[in-house]
Amino acid sequence: MDGSCKTIPEAFALGPIDAEPQRNLIRGSRGTITLEPRIMDVLCLLAEHAGDVVSRDLLIEDVWHLAHGGDDSLSRAISVLRKAFRDAGAAEEIIETIPKRGYRLKVPVTAIDRFEPRPEPDLLDRSMTADHSHDPTVAPTRPSRSGALVWLAAACIALVFGGVGFMFASGPAPDTQTVTVEIDRVWLAPVEV
Repeated sequence: MDGSCKTIPEAFALGPIDAEPQRNLIRGSRGTITLEPRIMDVLCLLAEHAGDVVSRDLLIEDVWHLAHGGDDSLSRAISVLRKAFRDAGAAEEIIETIPKRGYRLKVPVTAIDRFEPRPEPDLLDRSMTADHSHDPTVAPTRPSRSGALVWLAAACIALVFGGVGFMFASGPAPDTQTVTVEIDRVWLAPVEV
């Protein structure tokens, strides 16, 4: 983190969401979300000016250290923060856009003694233990990219060995043989490495 959390406590609450800037974490009723350092810096700057409108120029200058530009990065950061708040369990919008001026937090910021993680069932990702497929307020989660690649590689290897085994088991191959494999769906599950 580049130090945008200058005057706020180590951990603070934004309505129903707790934030711990030193670890780039926010937590709500639906779980804990890790943020990128610059996105946490944007949140910290908004929290330092809680209730006040913070201009886009100030946010860009303080977080990205650019006199001009950075508009796309700031817009992305605000979008990521809003999604993270919803994913963590905030029912209402926490960040308000003030057209042609900037952004402000709509909830009070209060210091909390410390960020106490809530126990998660069997230390598994919430997406594996609860079915939220019919809940429109919960965004679907994806397995980690490395876990998905491991499962994809394993599926490809199984298909190759299965095809080779089928060819050997079916007897001598004619001069030409066409093997067609149709896959309807492949489900990938996250794997901890």
